[in-house]
Amino acid sequence: MNDLPRKPNFGGPCNGCGACCIATPCGLALDYLEGAEEGSPCPALEWKDGRAWCGLALRPFHHSAGLQALALITSAPESVISQWVLKMLQDDESSCDSGRDDGEEDFAVGMTAPEFYHAWHGEGRR
Repeated sequence: MNDLPRKPNFGGPCNGCGACCIATPCGLALDYLEGAEEGSPCPALEWKDGRAWCGLALRPFHHSAGLQALALITSAPESVISQWVLKMLQDDESSCDSGRDDGEEDFAVGMTAPEFYHAWHGEGRR
């Protein structure tokens, strides 16, 4: 667990630490994932190769019946839906944020995902 990526400073590139997805699901997940609730960890968060990944982008049909329906309507294969999800995540300001932008100190910088989870959800910081 010590080799997990640590949360970068605000404005830094995503390194797969998973902190943003542990804090709350992004807008896309709230729209397409049954059971996704604001303020709870994202149910599509996946861990692979020692880092966090968006399950909606990796395996959209596994995580979302809504994305399966979109594929049926548009006749798009899962790979096309994955690319669409990635594009939407890049455009969604509520997805990977790499920190706070409200001028307050980011208490989570340098934490791993398990450390962040316990700090965020354990202390009621939501």
